[in-house]
Amino acid sequence: MIHQPNWITPPGNLGIIPENNFYQYLLEATDSEGTLPVSYMLIAGSLPVGVTIQADYLKGVPHEVDEDVVYTFAIRAMTVDNGVVIGYKDQTFSITVTGQDIPEWVTPIGEISEVYDNGFFEFQFQYTDTDINDIITVSLSHGDLPPGLTLTSLGSLSGNPEPVYSIDPLHSDDTVYQFTLKITDGKNSAVRDFSISIISYDDTGLLRNPYLINHTLEPDDINHDNFYALQLTGVQPNDYDIRFEIVAGSLPVTLTLNPESGWLYGYLDPIVYSELTYNFTIELYLAVDPLIRSIPYEFTYNIINDSGYRTVWLTDSILGTIENGAYSTFYIEAESPIFDFRYRLKSGAHNKLPPGLTLTSTGEIVGQVDFNTFMLDGGTTTFDQTHLPWEEPNPTTIDLEFHFTAEAYSDQNISLSKTEKEFTIIVDPVHSSPYDVLYAQAFPGREDRALLNELLFDSEIMNSIVLYRPNDSHFGKAKHVTYVHAMGLTPSTVPEYFETFEKNHYHKKVVLGKINTAQATDNYGNVLYEVVYSEIIDTLVNPKGESVSPVIDLNSLANKAINTGIGGQFNEPANEVYPNSFINMRNQTLEQISAVSETLPRWMISRQQDGSIIGFIPAWVIAYTKPGHSEQMKYNIATRFGDQLNKINFTIDRFILNSQVKNIWDTDTDSWHGSVVTTFDSYNTVVDGGSCKFVSHYDIVTFDNDTTTFDADTMHFTNIVSDTHVRGIDSTKKYIIFPQVKIIDNDPVV
Repeated sequence: MIHQPNWITPPGNLGIIPENNFYQYLLEATDSEGTLPVSYMLIAGSLPVGVTIQADYLKGVPHEVDEDVVYTFAIRAMTVDNGVVIGYKDQTFSITVTGQDIPEWVTPIGEISEVYDNGFFEFQFQYTDTDINDIITVSLSHGDLPPGLTLTSLGSLSGNPEPVYSIDPLHSDDTVYQFTLKITDGKNSAVRDFSISIISYDDTGLLRNPYLINHTLEPDDINHDNFYALQLTGVQPNDYDIRFEIVAGSLPVTLTLNPESGWLYGYLDPIVYSELTYNFTIELYLAVDPLIRSIPYEFTYNIINDSGYRTVWLTDSILGTIENGAYSTFYIEAESPIFDFRYRLKSGAHNKLPPGLTLTSTGEIVGQVDFNTFMLDGGTTTFDQTHLPWEEPNPTTIDLEFHFTAEAYSDQNISLSKTEKEFTIIVDPVHSSPYDVLYAQAFPGREDRALLNELLFDSEIMNSIVLYRPNDSHFGKAKHVTYVHAMGLTPSTVPEYFETFEKNHYHKKVVLGKINTAQATDNYGNVLYEVVYSEIIDTLVNPKGESVSPVIDLNSLANKAINTGIGGQFNEPANEVYPNSFINMRNQTLEQISAVSETLPRWMISRQQDGSIIGFIPAWVIAYTKPGHSEQMKYNIATRFGDQLNKINFTIDRFILNSQVKNIWDTDTDSWHGSVVTTFDSYNTVVDGGSCKFVSHYDIVTFDNDTTTFDADTMHFTNIVSDTHVRGIDSTKKYIIFPQVKIIDNDPVV
């Protein structure tokens, strides 16, 4: 093959590299002809995380690994001529990233403490392991721990050291305990010697403090409407009588603590909530001296309603992250065996939803998040940004976390069913300024509208059970035949939009294409919803996606005699027309009003089941469905209506501007100062300062003795204009009414 690349770098293992250290390796291959440059790309396998191909190098900082990891991958060397690959050769390599870190002790060797054999003692051993995914366990390797102390696998040493009586049964001895502890991550381990001195409290001449030996026996959830009993066991080494006392918090009203025996008992009354939590603190003291007391012991009791009324929340506390300007797909949901729930914000709680969002009684959080978020210098100023070289920056944000408490309740029995939970939504301020969205809307005739109503109000096809968020105005089913014309537009004034419509914009006949389906996924690839849509067929765009020219010179057409239409004045011929393909319309808009965002509906940018990404298409979304239901809906529509929808005579006759910014963004100063839908209607048009007025619905213009049809019946001209439509024009003349129009219903036809 001509210009076949030849690898100089041999295949195989490229070596062992340490984690967290900068690495680069030169890739070498040459053009067999020696005249073209060689570039490289990864075609299979995976590089170490943090390492990429940059020009001729493998370069980056390998992420930390828990153990040695071998990465195998294939790289393609390509010879490129004027941006076209004309030769290539593949080669397989591997790299080993080494990163097994041995756990290390932090607590110094030797004595950890001197402790009286009286009361409660707790100590946490410290250790470290830079492999953050490793689980470290602590265990006793050699020696003895003081009786009464317990070591956990996390390295917590706690308990009540017991007195040691070797000679005098009434006087304890000082004792030193030596022991060796081991930490391990399951792959490597480290040991260290420690000691602890237990000092006789008898040497103080004071009575020993009592302590509780079963304070860790805190119960799990306790069923309501049930008898409950637990004996707290206290110890005083000199056998003095002990008393029990609640010093903080409260018990369930029907429970009693016996101060002498330590029994905690009573009958738990039925509760109306799914769960109630009680926190209380108990201290022990000596009967002979109430000032000689134990440390405080804290208890938490969860009393649950487990009789069929219990509510389980199905949604996590953190609902997720949403971009400013995006439509919410959040919801909250709770489940009960017998209740159907409604939802509301808890009265009296500090509830803060992102501006623009609302919690509905069905649990859906609906709306569009406001663009306006707190930021400094257009978002360029951040706080406390510390991160490792391979990590994404994680700046401190202000006023971007929104917390609210929601209640789930049933109208059947509010008091018995009601339960609550706190939720959080995080707003990601990716857009430093707002943007406009322009929609095109069609208006079919009466018979065709009746056919559409049959579809949209067919309860078997548009079953609310399969519709996605049927009560959300941004999802559910279609209300009109509307499609997204242009998104992410620079916030502009209404007059500025008028100017964009002076070319290529006027009434346009369209045809609905076949019914298709698509899916929208979240950032993790999970299907959020599916859509059933019809791609709108533009008769001015060929099957290759190429549009008719945005400008056509009528002087170049065969029958120039017809070109006697109006221009700036009635007696000036119009020499150019501007075909209204959707592409021409969109490009005209983008020329006048630039885009500040590449935002598209999520289903257009999500990977589909066949691996493709649809991208922008003019499409009427008929319905949004829950995952797994779009194909059935598509089949039901085809079965019920066949190809009838494709025969509907649609005319795009207006644009709808969806803008959040008219009351909160100053387009002159580009600064913030809520959301109104503005409708442009093309039935009445005004040009030339109001001196010429005309309408759009006329017959098509033909050329070459009526044998050529211009623009496939999508451009509306008039052959003979009646003076009832255009005042003061000789009705015997032929005119092409070039619709250099401002599409707005702001002046009646005269």
